[in-house]
Amino acid sequence: MPSQVRLGSQISGTAEIPGIDRLREILNAEEKKIRKQVEEALVPVKSGYAARLEEFKVALTKEGKLQEAKAIRDEILDLKAGSIGEESTTPKETTPPEMAEADSDKIPLQASGKMGGDVKLVPGRYRLRRPLVGGDNDLPKGDPLRLVNLKIPAGCTIEGEPVYIEEGVVSAEGSLFRKTNLQADLGGSWEVKGSLFDEVLFEKKGGWFAGFSARYAFENCVFRKSNFGKPGRPNMGLKIVDSTFLDCEFDPVSFGRDDAAEEIVEEWLTVRGCHFVDCSLPQSFLLVTEDCVFKNCRFGDAEEIPVKSRIGVTLFTDPPTAEISSGKEEIQFRIKDADRRVKPVGASLGYEVKGGRLEFREGG
Repeated sequence: MPSQVRLGSQISGTAEIPGIDRLREILNAEEKKIRKQVEEALVPVKSGYAARLEEFKVALTKEGKLQEAKAIRDEILDLKAGSIGEESTTPKETTPPEMAEADSDKIPLQASGKMGGDVKLVPGRYRLRRPLVGGDNDLPKGDPLRLVNLKIPAGCTIEGEPVYIEEGVVSAEGSLFRKTNLQADLGGSWEVKGSLFDEVLFEKKGGWFAGFSARYAFENCVFRKSNFGKPGRPNMGLKIVDSTFLDCEFDPVSFGRDDAAEEIVEEWLTVRGCHFVDCSLPQSFLLVTEDCVFKNCRFGDAEEIPVKSRIGVTLFTDPPTAEISSGKEEIQFRIKDADRRVKPVGASLGYEVKGGRLEFREGG
């Protein structure tokens, strides 16, 4: 039975055969080329797999199953070490933030200077003078899992330096965020209800990317002069329902596939039942909206949007707006008078703008 030989290996007695070294060089070069092609083909497959693993990890963290979440994290680290993303440049340690208000307890931090485990803030005003980092994704494989499960209850005001979630989940309800940056890396997510955002920047941070890397979910919230930096793949996933936007300027949505029609139906590109007032929106962002009203808004010009299938989006405008041309026959914007929409849209919580500041209305 003939023995199996690795490609390009040398058999005893063949070294002196004229021309065989050149043949081996050609064979080895072709082998390397094929291996490289296989590795490149696996990159999107591994990225999708890592994104699903992140969903499992977040769910396990919220259930308090930290050991299971740690096992998921180790597998994600193996993928990252192989081909996904670049090493994060986030500083390994941060100085604990200083609280300007005496009535606010200091946020508990681990030895690394980052939040970890279950953290619940007490109601109060938190003026951050240094960045606040939650979780830790800059650890050697095998180290104990450092996720954060941060809860921000009603009565909290967060302002100042950024809040950055490397690994874990932020849950907030009835809170006010003012003049700050709310950031997340791959593995970080924000889940917020009934809250106000005044001059806030939301952005993907860090060097890990897979699918919708940083994820933001909002329900019944109000945003004023705020911005979502680079929504879409591979940066940021958005799930915004029944919310109101006041004087906000939106970035174009980035699509990671060759047909935007396949992506706008995904869970993490959802903007539904929202009210936009005095906002500026590019056409790519309009594509992800559903059942929304636009009052005194400005719409962008045609963009280079990858599309193969037909897309139809209905925009309820006040006052009635002229037709919007996408420059592509596959994309059609249907303009309807906002008065024709019966069901209310936007946030139901009480708010007001006083002295150029967004506030909760007294009495709700």
